[in-house]
Amino acid sequence: MSETPIFRQARLYKTSARLRQLGRFALFLCLPVMALLLSFPRDGRVVQPPAWWGYLFLLFVAICMAGIWGDVLIATFMKCDRCGRRPTLVWSLKYPQRMSEWQAIREFFFPSEMRSRTFTCAQCGARFRLA
Repeated sequence: MSETPIFRQARLYKTSARLRQLGRFALFLCLPVMALLLSFPRDGRVVQPPAWWGYLFLLFVAICMAGIWGDVLIATFMKCDRCGRRPTLVWSLKYPQRMSEWQAIREFFFPSEMRSRTFTCAQCGARFRLA
């Protein structure tokens, strides 16, 4: 069995994955910011949050959007070393095997490709190492 080749654009792949993680963490951190909204005083049925809350909420939304759009932008520039197509952008989703809730949460925030430092091209199925 031959050794798995190193992906030539491993740095782009890692940057793309880190931006996706940043976007996911920012999305997760929007939840406590929204929960903070419940603790502000009410004027009848309307909550009157202070001005800093709106800026904080917009900051997390902007980080989330910038991270995810940055991930997509970088992913469009990557090409598979074997087939020449984009290795991470696909139109049909493949459903992963069944996993527990904790495994799904871990996979959402810390993808297995980054933990194992290998990934498979979604187009041709070639496996590569991330240097």
